[in-house]
Amino acid sequence: MSFITPTSFFNKTVRITVIGAGGTGSYLLSYLAQINYLLRMVGGEDCPLQVHVYDPDTVSETNVGRQNFWPMDIGMNKADVLVNRINMGFGTNWKSHAVAHDMKPSGRADIVMTCLDSAQARHSLGKASQDFYGGDTLWIDGGNGAKTGQVIMGHLGRRSQSRLPNLYDLYGDLLLDSPEESAPSCSHAESIRRQDFGVNHTTAFYMANLVWQMLRHGKVNYQGGFFDLEQGELNPIHPIPDVWAAFGYSGKKDDA
Repeated sequence: MSFITPTSFFNKTVRITVIGAGGTGSYLLSYLAQINYLLRMVGGEDCPLQVHVYDPDTVSETNVGRQNFWPMDIGMNKADVLVNRINMGFGTNWKSHAVAHDMKPSGRADIVMTCLDSAQARHSLGKASQDFYGGDTLWIDGGNGAKTGQVIMGHLGRRSQSRLPNLYDLYGDLLLDSPEESAPSCSHAESIRRQDFGVNHTTAFYMANLVWQMLRHGKVNYQGGFFDLEQGELNPIHPIPDVWAAFGYSGKKDDA
């Protein structure tokens, strides 16, 4: 079973909101810039993707190397650095916002992509979306640990049996039991101990690949997955009710 790309995504500029421009988000933006360029080359569209990026944080010395930043970026806002670099290199007009996103759903994006350390923030977005009719709006979330990660795509909005369940639909309040990554690393050794090299790259790639598959090929055969870099494992989440049922989800409101 495949998820068919919403028809509303074609013949227009797809609006993407990226929340978080740190470890995963910084690499995701590079992938989205490449996707935007390739879609322009093969499709002839002037601006296939319009991206807004939210992050209040500045680049620190320990971000360099593990995240997609350079030594010259230290002290600058993460969203501003990345978006300015992409706009200058690819001629795009993407927008950076050096503030935290309010984590409230709106109709301003076709795809919302969250790259956050805070499980509380992801829980807040999912919970707020339960009273939101999102239409075709999709939510792609990427989360990771020291050597593992997961990506989950679903519709942003109230649950129904005709929609893809999102991160909150599948996990609900269990998200609040996830460990928070709030303290800054004081050294490169400490930052790598907390999160091994490649984890952020891998999470970002699988998030971006969902966008590529939908916009280039018109469908995607999975809605996310789990990976373990130490073991070399990747387990996809297929968009079928039997898989959702393993999470305790059926699409009915009383599943929450």
